[in-house]
Amino acid sequence: MASRCSFCTKPEDQVETLVAGAGVFICNECVELSALVIAEKKTRGPAPRVPFWDQMEDQAILDHLPRVEAVRDQVDDDLRAWVAEARRRGLSWDRVGGALGMKRQSAWERFSWTAGGLPGFLRIAGTGAARIRESRAPMGETRLVA
Repeated sequence: MASRCSFCTKPEDQVETLVAGAGVFICNECVELSALVIAEKKTRGPAPRVPFWDQMEDQAILDHLPRVEAVRDQVDDDLRAWVAEARRRGLSWDRVGGALGMKRQSAWERFSWTAGGLPGFLRIAGTGAARIRESRAPMGETRLVA
């Protein structure tokens, strides 16, 4: 998946500069717009906070949903990459889960396939009479049984 701005969702090949943060990116155009908004706010003073969507038409909300989804996918991909690197370095599922505010089993079930191999949760795959079942194995192991 190509990197894209987390704000306007433009891909990196459609912007001049893309700056990476912790799981997010921002393009030069959004940085410039943000600077203008901040400068304008300083001259006007604080404004009452109104939920952004209260000012939007229904179609504008629907049009915005795919942009939010694209950012979520980008953040999920980034999280999977970070977990895979943590595991590549030998960090335990207990430590990974703790850092994410979950139990090691939950972290393993969610991310074990990211760290190499098949998903760690019970899975049945195949079609027709040929079915392969992955057995629940100790952490970090995968056993396939027919």
